[in-house]
Amino acid sequence: MRLKEKYSQTYFLKHFLWRLALVVALFVVVFLIGIRQIVIQQKIELRANQKQIVLADKNLIEHLFKESILDLLTISESDLFLQFFSGKIADQEIEKSFNAFLLKLLENKEAYYQLRFLNTSGMEIFRLERRNNEPYFCLPKELQDKSHRYYYQEAIGLQQGQFYVSPFDLNIEHGELELPYRPMLRICAPVFNDKGERQGINVLNFDGTDIVQELDEHLQEYGGANYLINQDGYFLNAKDTAMEWGFMFENKKDQNITSFFSDDFQRINQMQQGQFESDRGLFTVSVIEPFGRLSHGGINYELVESYEWKLIAFVPSQEMTYGSFLPMRKLLVLFFFALALGVLLVFFYSKIAWRKLEAQQALIQSEEKLRIANETKDRFFSIVAHDLKNSSGTIANYLEFIFENYDNIPENERTVHLRDITFAASQHNKLLYEILDWARLQQGNVSFKPQSIRLKELLEEQLQQIDLQLKNKELVVEFDFDDEFVVFADRDMLKTIFRNLVNNAIKFSYRKSRIVIEGRPKAEQVELRVIDFGIGMREIDAQKIFDLSSKVQQPGTEKEAGTGFGLKLVAELVAKNGGTIRVESELGKGSSFILNLPSGK
Repeated sequence: MRLKEKYSQTYFLKHFLWRLALVVALFVVVFLIGIRQIVIQQKIELRANQKQIVLADKNLIEHLFKESILDLLTISESDLFLQFFSGKIADQEIEKSFNAFLLKLLENKEAYYQLRFLNTSGMEIFRLERRNNEPYFCLPKELQDKSHRYYYQEAIGLQQGQFYVSPFDLNIEHGELELPYRPMLRICAPVFNDKGERQGINVLNFDGTDIVQELDEHLQEYGGANYLINQDGYFLNAKDTAMEWGFMFENKKDQNITSFFSDDFQRINQMQQGQFESDRGLFTVSVIEPFGRLSHGGINYELVESYEWKLIAFVPSQEMTYGSFLPMRKLLVLFFFALALGVLLVFFYSKIAWRKLEAQQALIQSEEKLRIANETKDRFFSIVAHDLKNSSGTIANYLEFIFENYDNIPENERTVHLRDITFAASQHNKLLYEILDWARLQQGNVSFKPQSIRLKELLEEQLQQIDLQLKNKELVVEFDFDDEFVVFADRDMLKTIFRNLVNNAIKFSYRKSRIVIEGRPKAEQVELRVIDFGIGMREIDAQKIFDLSSKVQQPGTEKEAGTGFGLKLVAELVAKNGGTIRVESELGKGSSFILNLPSGK
């Protein structure tokens, strides 16, 4: 026996080891192939990512400048503007309206740094600018002569339908570069009066700081960078800020794309949009026409000179090697290696332990469900026994009283007592039938035959049975649904549901009130509502009115008694028919019982 066990162990160990070696060897081969494929896929994703970033930046820049042109042209052609600055109207209300419009414009467009109107002599008539990041109208003594500035000299000769855009450069204030550097672009549009006479030019100073910052924020993963280059090949934005704005400094005139990308600049210059990889790295190139979108927007204005930038997303070659893609992959190597060994070593143990735990959990859950069910039924039977005791006790007490005092009770008073006994007996009998129906439902002894039922016919049949109760309280039942409204449910159960709900509505309705039964189609179900306008109930009572273990009792509007068990039976029957029920109620305003049942169509 021991030899057999030893042989069995040796056989298992032998086969286990060679299979384990085979699986490990196969895993290593597959993993190496997988690593190569992952790196290839990462490069594909990197290329796609570069294209997306370049396209997003291109669209953003072109969109911002299109908006700025449209705003400036709107101002220049505004009747309000022409009237005010042509001197035809000197109205303070017009001035306030115009100023408010300009202030709102600068508040909403943070890139708008200054907005000025220059007359034909180059003198500022007004200037709106940002001070401490707030719009500010300059005082008359602060206005300046701009006739010597190049943008004025370039723009003053513009014809109608033309506009001028200055080079994108650094802002100069009082003959010196503003510090910190503020990238600025000036957009000029001519202003003519209604006779076609030149009045001057509007100049919008567009602050490019946000555009530069946006490009800086897009510094690439893997150590890449974005470069924005003007038509002359100078850097407007670069990873190394010392390379930027070389055309504005004598000692940086040689810092341009030709010197920085000496081996690749010709391909970059020739490329309008695309991507290529050289020994230096991956280049993604796109031409930006800041005002090119105007030609596609149905705007009849033209830029007097061509205007293009070039956006380059660059990833160095040293950041595209296997090593740059593998830090996460090393963790995956350890993970999958441990996983492969773990699967083989713990598979059977885990399976057995899992099955054992599953069996234990199933047993615990079963015991818990049984305990809750028993507690619920105990509470339920306690409530039912109490209600039966009360109703039977009422009948016994009445009968005992009449028996002992029969000769001393007047005939009309005996009649009243006998009517009370009859009512108590009927309530007792009603409760017994409801309990019997519930018990049969729990035991599965109730036949269930769902069918398509025309709701109106069923309700009219049920209302005939309770017509006396409705007349006693002078109540009216209104239907709010189509005559052909159909529900898919068991007919007998549906009768019981509505009989209990309408009886409940009668009980809690005021005399000469009404009860509304609504029906609405709802996808594959129908929504039914039984609405009364009676005393309503508290929210806490509405939440537990269908709970088997809770007792919610409230006398009717005319002191009618009841156990509340009928509504619990309704909830069971609705669930049996694949539906749901809930109640919406407000104390003093009435209740609405809402059923969702399968549609009969």
